[in-house]
Amino acid sequence: MYMAENSKYIINIQRKKAILDERSEAKLVFEGGITGAPGVVMGKLRFISDVAKIKKLRRGDILLTKEIQPGWGQILKLPVGIITSHGGPTSHIGVLSRDMDIPCIVGADDVVERIKKLDDQFVTIDASEKKIYKGKLSLNIVNQKIDIRDLKPTRTKIGLMFAHPRPEKYFAPLSSYASYGGNNLLRTEFALLLEIGIHPRALVDHFHGILQDKELTSKINKLIKGYDNAKEFYIDIMAKSIGECTSIFPEHETVIRTLDTKTNEYRDLLGGESYEKEEINPMMGWRGALRFISPANRQVSIWELEVVKRLMKMGHNHLSLTIPVCRDPIELLGGEELRQKMKKAGRKDWQEWKGIYEIMEEVGIRPHIDIKVGIEVETPSNVIRSDEFAAVLDFSTFGPNDLTQFCLACDRENAEINKIYSSDNPAILEAIRKVARSFKKAGKTINIVGQNFSQILLETLLQEGIDSIGTSWEGYFDLVEKIAELEQHIK
Repeated sequence: MYMAENSKYIINIQRKKAILDERSEAKLVFEGGITGAPGVVMGKLRFISDVAKIKKLRRGDILLTKEIQPGWGQILKLPVGIITSHGGPTSHIGVLSRDMDIPCIVGADDVVERIKKLDDQFVTIDASEKKIYKGKLSLNIVNQKIDIRDLKPTRTKIGLMFAHPRPEKYFAPLSSYASYGGNNLLRTEFALLLEIGIHPRALVDHFHGILQDKELTSKINKLIKGYDNAKEFYIDIMAKSIGECTSIFPEHETVIRTLDTKTNEYRDLLGGESYEKEEINPMMGWRGALRFISPANRQVSIWELEVVKRLMKMGHNHLSLTIPVCRDPIELLGGEELRQKMKKAGRKDWQEWKGIYEIMEEVGIRPHIDIKVGIEVETPSNVIRSDEFAAVLDFSTFGPNDLTQFCLACDRENAEINKIYSSDNPAILEAIRKVARSFKKAGKTINIVGQNFSQILLETLLQEGIDSIGTSWEGYFDLVEKIAELEQHIK
């Protein structure tokens, strides 16, 4: 937990550590898994086998389940701690728990079978140490004050990445740090999952009066009560959620990522099953730029851009836009080449396809002029065709989790594989070098976002002149120390 004092320079870091001694009645019942988000917390254990049983969950409980389903977004406002059998540090729940500052243990294999008998009993989880105790433990609380004026300066800008303002709001004093790099990545899909909870196309159809499902229409009517229509509901909530994040550092740039929601996440939203097919591997499927430019998703994409326009009108003047999983430069440029490609692919709607830049112009946002546009470097095509991408973009941001996943053919949701492959693999390092040199040659900026960067990865990034590194809140100050030290040896 991070708490800012009444000073623009001081951040107070409060760390909790569980204390188990001979006087304690608590008992260690499980040890293992992976830290999704660090921290120690106590509460009643609540075993939820599937979403149908979710009504058992109460605010302040510790959620135990085999796997957090993507559609559980709004439910995650209730627990103070989370334990799962499946998942890794870069899985959906691993990322979200860190952003929401919820202590979380993931990938704990047989944890459900081992401790579900403790359902409705008090437990303590020490996610930092990957330990679970039956009963309440004494907590040792240590406060550490960080004075921004004492942080070592770095040539490389170091910023934050986040999706939820809960922990990051305590970091506002970083505005006074000369090396602060801004909000390097703001993941908009979590605003959709946490705050809206309705499939966007269902909202679009509701807005146009063509939603056939009467029960779904009734449910949406209740949720959008107080708004003129479904469109205003969507744009207002998304803009407020994103704006709450950008307002923390108003004078620094915020890189907004368009929705990177995958089919399994969309299916679990209200109305989602009517619009989403089941995919065998959603990570490699209907996501990113291709979904954004598809005619079926056109209105959703326009609404996304309307959110950006709303933010600009609200006075958020330092915004950039980044596109996830962009497989081909023509997905950005559009034009006849894109339409002919879709015709050749047998798309009946081939004439309706437009590139991202064409859709932006249609909405009244001029790419490169009104807002900078970049991509997340995640696919082998981004690497192989890096010169082409650099020529039509303002910047690039390395997404090491997906880049590793796609280059090494390893599912990042699979904890077993996650333990074997990482972004310090020679293939990933070489990919980073190639893209960095292409963008630097074109006079464009390069960034990276992630956490737990290895020594060799950081050295590679600095050698290639990375402009900015964004990391999660819990690892920020450790990263500053590492970069400051490495920069002394890398010119």
